[in-house]
Amino acid sequence: KVALALIVENGGFGAQAAAPIARKVFDYVLLGKLPKDTPEPFPNRPDLDESEMRDVPESVEPEPLTPAQAARN
Repeated sequence: KVALALIVENGGFGAQAAAPIARKVFDYVLLGKLPKDTPEPFPNRPDLDESEMRDVPESVEPEPLTPAQAARN
């Protein structure tokens, strides 16, 4: 048995955004059929340092709340 749940952020409604993705997943699971437009895997780039690929800091310190903000929460 197969269950599938899809969330496509900012993708519109289900028939437009999620249904084509679900169809490709079920084609693969039930029929063993890969889509023709399968993207190439990420290239192996030993010349790139992993730290160059991160645009998000490892940790971010939270900003303290003012007493007024804390009272609202």
